[in-house]
Amino acid sequence: MQNRIRILLGVAFSVIAAIAIVINVDWAALSEEFSSANYWWVIPSSLALSFSLWVRGMRWRELLGRVPSQSRMFYVTNIGYFVNNVIPLRAGELVRIYLASRDEGVSVMRALSTALVERLMDILVVFGLALIALPFVEGDNWLLASGRSLAALAVLGIVGLFVLAAVYHTVMPIVHNIANKLPRLIQTIVNQLDSFVLSIRDVGVKGWFLGFLWTIFIWSLSAFSIFTMLFCFIPDAPWYMGLIATASIALGGSVPSAPSGVGLYEASAIAALVLFGIDTEIGLAFGILNHLMNFVILTIFGLLGLNREEQTLNELTASASQFMRNIRARA
Repeated sequence: MQNRIRILLGVAFSVIAAIAIVINVDWAALSEEFSSANYWWVIPSSLALSFSLWVRGMRWRELLGRVPSQSRMFYVTNIGYFVNNVIPLRAGELVRIYLASRDEGVSVMRALSTALVERLMDILVVFGLALIALPFVEGDNWLLASGRSLAALAVLGIVGLFVLAAVYHTVMPIVHNIANKLPRLIQTIVNQLDSFVLSIRDVGVKGWFLGFLWTIFIWSLSAFSIFTMLFCFIPDAPWYMGLIATASIALGGSVPSAPSGVGLYEASAIAALVLFGIDTEIGLAFGILNHLMNFVILTIFGLLGLNREEQTLNELTASASQFMRNIRARA
């Protein structure tokens, strides 16, 4: 029941965004934008995006102690993104955790904890991009206001995890002693927390530092990809427009939506370019083309990954769902 509500909520947000776009767009002007676009810029944009996807796989491999091979982590990561594009509730996150944990030496908790910290690192770096570019934006900085709370939560989350890891040997024995006198459910939760914090400790300071450097590299490539895609429609686009568009699209991706973020992705692109006085039709054309490129590339890499894993999409999602049920049963 709860999952159905979340699916309906995501679809509702996507539909509302799509309706808002349809009402306000001039379709003749949109067609003109597509007709006059310089599509040669799609080539460097797609190459930068593809390279960023490889780097994402290398970041997760670093956080997992370099246990899985480079090629497998690339495909596992992209299978997850592909599943997110076609199945609701960000099921791809569960799928990639399931696939990573099939490697010998990678525990479920290690895969889960590192996947969570990846997202926190992403939020921090994206917010940093927005901070760099916002001084060049005139008017109301809604992007700063929208991203500030997410960045604050990310900072609190990362600091909290590192504090727990630092005081692990001091605090956890006390917590276990208290939990042993409480109902079994509390003991189970504490045991899971213990495994989670231990997984954070296992990465080590060097691992987290390198992971953060990988994250900066990832979003630099993503920003370059978006920046070059802007040249299709805005030949004189300044560099900071690419940063703002990257941050806005990433922020829009944090909102519940239909699979692949349809509607919200395009609305986020329009909202970013409106800050620079760019027409809605140009923003929509850019959003559609960039979204399409992302979808095609993630689909190609995702399908190649499924072939490598020798599983169909249905088989994989069923296996991942059973995997989650088994974890809950053991808990």
